[in-house]
Amino acid sequence: MKNRSFKIYMQDWLSLHTNPQSNADDAWYLNFAQNLVDKLQDSPLLADFTAEDYKDLALLFAVYLEDSISENGGWCRFRNRMKELYGKPLPFYTVQGDDYLEDETNLADIQFVIWSFMAIPQERIGDDYILFDPFDKQLLELAKQVYNWLDEAFEDAPVTEGMSNDWIMDASVLAQKMTSLPSVNIADCKSDSAKRLLEFTGGYPLVFIDTYDKLLAFLVDVLKWENKKEQLMPEMKYYKNFVVYANAKGILLAPEIAVYFESEKNALFNQTWAEEDSHLLYIEKGSCPYDLLKYGTKHGYLEHAVLPFENGKSILRENMDFITRWYLEEFYEGE
Repeated sequence: MKNRSFKIYMQDWLSLHTNPQSNADDAWYLNFAQNLVDKLQDSPLLADFTAEDYKDLALLFAVYLEDSISENGGWCRFRNRMKELYGKPLPFYTVQGDDYLEDETNLADIQFVIWSFMAIPQERIGDDYILFDPFDKQLLELAKQVYNWLDEAFEDAPVTEGMSNDWIMDASVLAQKMTSLPSVNIADCKSDSAKRLLEFTGGYPLVFIDTYDKLLAFLVDVLKWENKKEQLMPEMKYYKNFVVYANAKGILLAPEIAVYFESEKNALFNQTWAEEDSHLLYIEKGSCPYDLLKYGTKHGYLEHAVLPFENGKSILRENMDFITRWYLEEFYEGE
């Protein structure tokens, strides 16, 4: 039985906006969101939702409607940034010509709004994350229903002067620029350690090491680090399967990921583990330095990475930059 007592308050609506003062237009959208709460409870996709989940998702549909009609706000900024970055208004979904109108509501937009609510990065739910298929059948079915509800309300919804905040994702992550991979030429390296690694490998920027003891030997014997405990990463003694990466910026080191890199120079590669878990490098914060992730992707070392749903490999490959922005957040383009 549906619970129809999930009350949305004006402050909930205003929290999505930069203006803390309400007016009659806000009351219209608040009432619209309240009506959506009851309808959303029929969706099997949302069967495990809490009262707060239903209210929050209804508010997102309402603010999306407001932004679409006003041609302003957080949704429009997000869409414009997607076009700047990727040449299209949305990740994942293909939109063409008259099938997508920026001054109206669009089915693909609603599909994405639902995905953005279901696919949760770390820290939003207690340092965990949730993966979700943007082409999930129940998601697509719900999107059609929501599209019809919004389409019916479109002519009656007021054009507002209110400005919604960046409710899709953090503006600083959206603003972050994609950068080119740093050079791996010895002549461009400022770090002596990076130069020594490249000299040792004949110019190949990656070294794969299975144990901490072997890592220590490499740091001392090859990179010429001083043999002092505080300088030899004692925190790494609990880990194995290291990748050491040299580039013009210096040295990057990551534990527990060598098994995912398929290279003729990597005896540690494990195809079974790569197929099961290497997609986590794109999702889990701190699991892989971003330059190393980009390098491995560009050079085909992470070809076995696949998101755990239908067409997961192509979805990851075609949307790698957005997916890492979404899930890695402040670690995107970070060290």
